Amino acid sequence: MSEDKGPDAPDGARPSSVRPWWRRRVVVAGGAAVAVLAAGAVVGVRAFGGPAPLPEPRVLARDPVPAGPIVRTAPANCGISAKTLADLVPRTEVDGAGEGGGCAWSTPATDARGMRDLSVDLTVVPAGPGVPGAIGTSAIGGAIVRYRAAAVAKDPVAGLGDEASATDEVPGAGNTHSVVFRAGNLVATVQYQIGDRTADLGRDRSWSARAIRDGVFRAAADVAASVGAPAAPRTAVAPAGPAPAVFPTRMCDVVPKALRDRLVDDGSDVDTDTDGGDPLGAADAIAGHRTASCTWSSDSRHLTAAITTSDATEPGAAVRDVTSEYLRRYAEARDEPPISAHDARYFHALAGLGDQGFCAYLQESSYPGLPADAPARCVVRVGVSLVSITYGSISDAYDQDGEPLTEQEAVGGAYAAALPVVRFLRD
Repeated sequence: MSEDKGPDAPDGARPSSVRPWWRRRVVVAGGAAVAVLAAGAVVGVRAFGGPAPLPEPRVLARDPVPAGPIVRTAPANCGISAKTLADLVPRTEVDGAGEGGGCAWSTPATDARGMRDLSVDLTVVPAGPGVPGAIGTSAIGGAIVRYRAAAVAKDPVAGLGDEASATDEVPGAGNTHSVVFRAGNLVATVQYQIGDRTADLGRDRSWSARAIRDGVFRAAADVAASVGAPAAPRTAVAPAGPAPAVFPTRMCDVVPKALRDRLVDDGSDVDTDTDGGDPLGAADAIAGHRTASCTWSSDSRHLTAAITTSDATEPGAAVRDVTSEYLRRYAEARDEPPISAHDARYFHALAGLGDQGFCAYLQESSYPGLPADAPARCVVRVGVSLVSITYGSISDAYDQDGEPLTEQEAVGGAYAAALPVVRFLRD
């Protein structure tokens, strides 16, 4: 999976309607702002009595997350080369020739050689409103969802596509190994089986697990290479896990009251129900997740803050699951289409906040369950935890001389609320 690596990370292929980043004013916190943050507060007061400006988001100069490959059609022969096919399935019989994104080849068992089966199933995930089979607004985001469903309870694989996993024994299919991987918006499942010769049937002969694993890796590498994705699969070594997730006793206390009052108005109602869930949803994609959230609302403003953590115990699983969900949200926000070409839009990866982070805003947007119109969103991954902040206006207040938040106000408020939550997780 791709991760934010700072300003020197490779460029993503991102043709965008977003205003170029170098035309935006990027402010690195100066001495006064640093002093405020170091003191544990986000809201300050100017010498003349007015409120100090909220800290501006520090953004990366380039998109650190690849925006592809974007596959339009499945590769011919499912990407398997003639040489690989001849080596893995000699004297091939074609069982499926690529119809519907699937290919299958087999060799029946004889007295001279054992049976061989190789199958490839490909799903090219589309994107866009009204497009059949689309999931959300991003082809890559939709592919992440499909990959999760196909890769349950598998061992991680490195060097293959954007994310990959394998299993050494397919249930109900002896001597069969399987690899599932995602490359951009393509999800592939590759299975390879070696069986006994006719003369050996019934003898419970075991084939080398390594031979079967090498075969399925070779076939999967062909598929990945055919779409320009990394194609050197190897069994991943699970990294040492980060510290266990920090979970707040009271989420509503994590964001300082002075900041809450400034963003939402003095005297706002506070919802202290920590079972409200993640405001951006889909947290169930994180295995064994727990979510603490809090909401602050007034007549004209709505702010939510949530921490979702993973309690997965398998080595590397917690970081993998949380990072996958972060990347899904990143892809969806990056590809979110405006209703009108004149709508204000903001999307930037963040620098120096957590392990990965972004803020987004789209005029005229809305989210299920959020009363705010066009809420700004800031999402940050900190180890095995995902921070989600939303901040926006409530349109009912417009008839009461209320003013909607501007893009700068909405993004600035969401970013300011994210700072103490990330600091809580870091401390």
